[in-house]
Amino acid sequence: MARKYRVGQRQRAWPIWLSILVIVVLLVGAGALSVFALKSVKESDKNEGFSTTKDAFVEQANTEAPAEVVEEASIVESDAAGAEVVPLVAPQRQIAQYENTAVRAEVGTCTDPGMLEVSTNGGETWVSSESFTKTSATQVLRLIPVSTSDIFVVALNADCEPRIYGTTNQGQNWQEPVSAVGTWYLNPLTPTQLTAPGGTKTIGCEALSISARTDSNVDVLCTDGQIISTTDGGTTWSDPIHIDGALNVGHSNGDQVLMAQQPGVCRGIQFSAGTQDSDNSTCLETELLGEDAGQIAATRFGESILAWVGQTQFISEDGGQSWQ
Repeated sequence: MARKYRVGQRQRAWPIWLSILVIVVLLVGAGALSVFALKSVKESDKNEGFSTTKDAFVEQANTEAPAEVVEEASIVESDAAGAEVVPLVAPQRQIAQYENTAVRAEVGTCTDPGMLEVSTNGGETWVSSESFTKTSATQVLRLIPVSTSDIFVVALNADCEPRIYGTTNQGQNWQEPVSAVGTWYLNPLTPTQLTAPGGTKTIGCEALSISARTDSNVDVLCTDGQIISTTDGGTTWSDPIHIDGALNVGHSNGDQVLMAQQPGVCRGIQFSAGTQDSDNSTCLETELLGEDAGQIAATRFGESILAWVGQTQFISEDGGQSWQ
């Protein structure tokens, strides 16, 4: 009987030690799981915090912000997109007019000639001058309509030499070119020098475009966005004036035609005569994109303004108060 009693004691002792061992293991495991869970939460906070990317912001706004806030954010984004800044680059287009006769050109280069079109109804319709493409003219430097039938064009020839090409019948036929000495023009190969009736004029900047209103009155837009002017044929020049958002300077038989982008003042192109803050300014409301750089040109004759922007032609007969 004693023997059976000792065996019974050993059988009851094993479960007690096993229970203690299980409890210890469970306690250690619970502690490890707690540490792991805490670490996971911290990693989640680090990886899934507020993102400053545009897509993430929109997603978070849609799920967290009230509907009015999301709508307001969309409006701000649209306004910012409409005010895309157009950089100042060398103009690839020119346009000029005399009364109802107008001429415009894709400038081109001396190895890749531009094209030239003529309008006889104030810019309503245009006809390509096929005879001009048959001349030796390549890159167009300046357009000079002097009457309703007579037009002169300063252009480089195939040898990249400046010449004057003329027509007396609105571009139907062109005469043999003559030397360009004696008239204003800008050769992009020498941007710090302008050819003028009184000889070559050296200026204090690199010219991007010029507008010779007369032989004495000339406006120059520089690559740094400043404009300088002369009223004595280039003997003296005005102090440089910086033009915010400058785009181009256009042909005119009267005051200056400055083209600039000022989103806070005009949603499109602001045309100014004289200085940029002049009372004599008008706005052409149109969407401008970065791809329009160099594709903006304008001309003014009296109250008539023709603006060539991208693939669109704009016409005003009342000094820019209304457009068609």
